Formats: sequence, structure tokens, C-alpha cells
Amino acid sequence: MGTNKERIEHLEAGLGEVQEGLHRMEPGMADRLRHVEETLNRLSDVLLANQEPPNHGNPNREGHNGGRFVVSSKTAKLEFSRFSGDDPTEWFNRVNQFFEFQNTPDNQKVSLASYHLEGEANQWWQWIRRTFQDEGRVLSWIDFEEELWERFGPSDCEAFDEALSRIRQTGSMRDYQREFEQLGNRVKGWTQKALVGTFMGGLKTEISDGIRMFQPQTLKDAIRFARMRDDQLMRQRRVLRPTPPLRAPPALPPANRAANGAPVRRLSWEEMQRRRLQGLCFNCNERFTAGHRCQGPRILMLEGYEDDNNVPYDEVNEERDTGRHQEENLEPEITLHALTGWSAPKTMRVTARIGDHDIIILIDSGSTHNFLSERLANLLRLPVIPTETFPVRVANEESLRCQGRFEGVQINLQGTVFSLTLYSLPLTGLDVVLGIQWLELLGAVVCDWKQLTMEFLWENQPRRLIGVDGQDIQAASLKELTKECRPSQTLFALCFQIAQAEPPMKIHPSMQKLLQEFSDLFVEPSCLPPPREVDHCINLKEGTEPINVRPYRCAHYQKNEIEKQVQDMLQSGLVQTSTSPFSSPVLLVKKKDGNWCFCTDYRALNAATIKD
Repeated sequence: MGTNKERIEHLEAGLGEVQEGLHRMEPGMADRLRHVEETLNRLSDVLLANQEPPNHGNPNREGHNGGRFVVSSKTAKLEFSRFSGDDPTEWFNRVNQFFEFQNTPDNQKVSLASYHLEGEANQWWQWIRRTFQDEGRVLSWIDFEEELWERFGPSDCEAFDEALSRIRQTGSMRDYQREFEQLGNRVKGWTQKALVGTFMGGLKTEISDGIRMFQPQTLKDAIRFARMRDDQLMRQRRVLRPTPPLRAPPALPPANRAANGAPVRRLSWEEMQRRRLQGLCFNCNERFTAGHRCQGPRILMLEGYEDDNNVPYDEVNEERDTGRHQEENLEPEITLHALTGWSAPKTMRVTARIGDHDIIILIDSGSTHNFLSERLANLLRLPVIPTETFPVRVANEESLRCQGRFEGVQINLQGTVFSLTLYSLPLTGLDVVLGIQWLELLGAVVCDWKQLTMEFLWENQPRRLIGVDGQDIQAASLKELTKECRPSQTLFALCFQIAQAEPPMKIHPSMQKLLQEFSDLFVEPSCLPPPREVDHCINLKEGTEPINVRPYRCAHYQKNEIEKQVQDMLQSGLVQTSTSPFSSPVLLVKKKDGNWCFCTDYRALNAATIKD
């Protein structure tokens, strides 16, 4: 398992490849866009040349559709937006686009826009029109814009430039982009460099740090890089398992047990075993039988894993010994094969000695720390240093508890003595596991996994370790199997047996002679029977319509098998194509030898047949 540094380097390399790919794509995309633009210009010229001359008296056909002004032209059907008194910025943009597209004269703009005012905006229009009439002035479109903007637009106190300069990302990337674009549409005079700097400064640190290396020159590039970085972080959060807190928050608020009924009842493992032996139900005191139901409603709750350490992160003393190794701050981890003693790739067993005791050491690059078997620690009576109980994560997502550390353990590793720090764990099949914590001390290491050798320099001297072959399968005694049966654990036994080939079945000579004499009866038919003098007929009941049953739905592999057998029978002449209105569905029945038997379901036909 790689370290965080290796993961970061891998991510940086991936981002560099993405940047190179984007730079390579930019020239090609520019050429394609230029080609598309030229094509659209040519098509536009052709369409304008083919259009009829406009009718100046009535250039467009206008009407009302459900109270909304609709303009129909040969190229598009536009609807005039309504305004009821909210922010007029978007409404003015849409109205100006409508006027520009339809070439609306200035003397018609006020009448057309005022017709689509609703609610509070319509009340304001009635007042402003009467005011201009009383003063004898003509309300032009410029006056209309200024009056409406002054009435419903933002006040001078709202500084959009200041708001844009102070924007910060607090939610998702899309929400930040939407808020930035809303403020950006209301400011004027900002250069692309200023917009890019403001956008980058408001992003979260984890996003801005990841895209600053690309040095985006336009706001469009900055948004594109930021969204790519945000998507990458989201994928990483889905892949990486989050570290659980030291104390999980309660799923439900504490309830008043006296007021809400009976208290919560939790069964320990010993009590569950006792009830199982007595044949009692886990939830009530009645006898458990098939179909048993407890009297009265019950609520069953499954509780997740909770750490025994009640100290929250905020209360951890920050004045700890600074001389501890940096890896002690990481969550220790051990591979599953190291815990159980199995052989696996990137591991090697070597012999060593601690004092006068011969031990077996597993060198495992998948484990983060060095671990010592609890059994060996008790045998050697090593002085243990009590530590805070911390979890050690196993590669199968389980967690073990480690409560002790052994400092300065002298291990003679085939002539080389190492003084190591070991952590206590219940190991099986071996004594010590040396992980990355030890391998980092060696520096450059040359391993030959086929010959089980490891070469490195230690104290400026070349050292060589020779591994031992894995243990062969050995017969286990009943006592050894009984020791493995512990509470809350399951023991599986796999039995292997060499299968003997079945001898050919012996047939009596007289039976063999009979089979050879009538061998033509056992040949697989390859054609239809010859015609007979009298054809077989099926007499149906009077008034019976042709029996036509739709085929059954079957699995894809059965459909292929049916088609294959039908094709084989057509080629051999056993069946032939027919246009008869009668039909019966086909079924596949699996025989003992594993082949499929082609069967026709004649039940509908038999039901309509006259019984003999």
C-alpha cells in the first residue's frame, strides 16, 4: 500500500497529463470551431437569399396566446417575458434580445413592454403613465428603462463590485459558480485578469491549489479547471474510506425510558449462547420454535462499532513527546495474511533469534508497523510499555486493539542485530511481522522473490537475508482443531479427495450380442419416417379454432439452444418449415448428462382433441 506522498505524486502526474492533453486539444478545437463558424455563415447566406422580401407593412404575424404576446416568424417562435416587480436585470436582457431580434421600432417598445407588466409592476405603470400625461411629456423607451430601473432595480447602496471581490465558496462548486456569474453580470469594467483572480481567490483551498499550476488566462478556463478538480476530489472521497471519529454521535436523542415504555435491552455474547443452548428466544422468554412470534411489538436496533476511547480530538494534549516517530500518528495497519500467517506476494519468511529463542519473522511490505505476537511476548517476559488503546486496521476492514509497546527489542536477523520497537498483536503461525517501519531503515533493498533473498547495506556493510519456504499442508490433530474453536468465531474444514475415474461398465456377452444385432435401432435419426398407407390424423372437437399458443419467455442461453437445435433438425430433415395456423410452444428440459431435451408442449392441443 503506497504512502500519502506516493498518492500525491501520482495525482500530480495525472493532472500534468490532463494539462498536456488539454494543450494538445486546443489548436484542433480552434480549427474545428472556425470551420463550423464558416459553415454556419454560408448556410445563413443561403437561407437569407432564399427568403421572400419582407412585408414592411406587417413584417411579422403577431397575436396573443393565453394572455402572452407571441411573435411568429419564419425562423423562430418567441414569447415576450412578463415582469411582476422582481429583479429587472434578467427581464431587461430578455426584452432587449427580443427587440433586437424582431427589429422592433422605438415607438412600439413602450407599449409592447408595458402590456406584459403584472401585479406591482402594472400598478407602477398606471401611475407613471398618468404622471407623464399630466406633465404633457412623451414617455420614450429610454425614460421607461430609467424609471423602471429606479423603481425596481437595486439601490445605490448595493455595491456589486465589493460583493464580487468578497465572494467565497462555502458550498458546492456549482453553487459558487452560479453566485459568481450572477454578481459578474452586474459589474462593469472588470478585466479578464481581475475576474480570474477574484474567482481563484474565492475557491476552496483544496480546489485552488490544484488548478493554480495551470495558470488559467480567462474566466472560462478557470471555471473549467475548477470543475475538473472538484470532480476529481469527489471521486477520491467515494473511493477512500473516511476515518471514523473517536466517539460516534448518537443516532437518536436520549428518550425518557420511564415515559416511553420498557428500557433498552442488550444481549451479551454469553447470554446469547446460554439462550441458544436452552432453546429460548433472544427477544422474549418463550421457547423458540419454527414460526415463533414474540408477543407484542418490538423495536430491534443494530448498533455500529464505537471506539472505547472517549477522549475527543479537541481534548488531545498537543504537548506530546516530539521525539516519537512520525508514523505513530498514522493509523497502524496490518495485512490479513500477516495476521494469519499465510504466504502471499511481497512477503518473505526468515529465521531469527531473540535471546535464546528461535523465531519466525514475516517481512511484509503491506504492513505499516512492526508487530510482535502476544504469545511470544509472554514467553520472553519482555517489559511492556502501556500505551493508549488504539485500533489496528486489518486489510479485511476489521479492527484489532493494541494496548502495549515493546521498546529496544534486540533481534538477531541472520547475523545482523536490530533494535526495534514492536507492537503487541495476536498473530497466528509466526512470531514477528516487520513492516514499512523497519523497511524504511534499510534504504535501497534488492529482493529476489523467486529465490527468497533480500540484499541491503547496513552500517556500510552488505547484508543478505535468505527466506524459508512456506509450510506444507500438515495433518491437524483434534486437540489443535479444538483450540481454534473460540467464541464468536467459525471454523471451516475443507476436505480434498482424489476422484477415481469410473471403470467402463461391463456388459454381459449376450446383451452385447443383442445390442450389435439391433444397432440400427439406436442410431440417432437423420430424417423423417417413410410415408405410410394411412396417415395419422388428430380429430378435434367440433367448432374448435386453430390451436395457436404463443411461445414461452425463456432465458437468453435457452433461446440460443432452441435456435441451435431447430437449425440442426432442419438440416437433418426431422422438421420442415410450415405455414400452418397451428402452433405449440417449446420447452427445454435438462437431462442428467447436462444436455437439453427439446420438448413440445401439446397440452392445449390435447385439451381440444376428441378422446379415443
